[in-house]
Amino acid sequence: MKLFIFAESQESEKLLKHLEIIENIKLPFKNNYQSLLKCSYNGKSFLVGHSGVGKSNAAQFLSYVISQYKINHIINCGPAAYLNKKDIGTPINIIKSHYYDVDLTALPNYTIGKLPDLDLYFGCDKNLLHKLNYEIAACASADKFASENDGKLIAQNFELTKVIDMECASYNQVANNYGILFNSVKVVSDCLDNSNNLEYRESKKIWEEAIVNVILKILKEIL
Repeated sequence: MKLFIFAESQESEKLLKHLEIIENIKLPFKNNYQSLLKCSYNGKSFLVGHSGVGKSNAAQFLSYVISQYKINHIINCGPAAYLNKKDIGTPINIIKSHYYDVDLTALPNYTIGKLPDLDLYFGCDKNLLHKLNYEIAACASADKFASENDGKLIAQNFELTKVIDMECASYNQVANNYGILFNSVKVVSDCLDNSNNLEYRESKKIWEEAIVNVILKILKEIL
């Protein structure tokens, strides 16, 4: 079973209009922001999940779904900030991800983002990566909205990182730990250099439509 995972329900709102919703799966969580749907497209079924925002929500939700279903591929998509100037709605194919709010550099042999006993980067599946003709970059995740100073820190420490969000590295870490294929395509929703002059509602329409196009393209590739 394939799982398409988003942070918030608004990120998949337009996409769901293109899918058949088979079942709204009941979850044991005491909140109203995490959800799991069984959906179908062209006769093929898969899951669409909404984990909630942030690393803990991402890890908790994804670990639960993996414990309940035989997931063989996890695909994350959603809006994200771009480090420099980039058109809103541009899809970015994530080759690897990492944290940027982890700092154990007071200890020897540690760099920014490195956790004990883990590699600095979490890798993505290369088969789907090569099938999608989008720009490739690494994604940095943290439990906060990124500032210009965060952008400078990322640029100084992570050469390939151009995209910033709050969940990707957490999804990626969990998927890697379980040995499950993982991919992420982020859609540019804003730029840290403030080069985007669009109003929020205007930019939201653009990145929402871009998410639909990305997921429908992926569905045709893997289902």
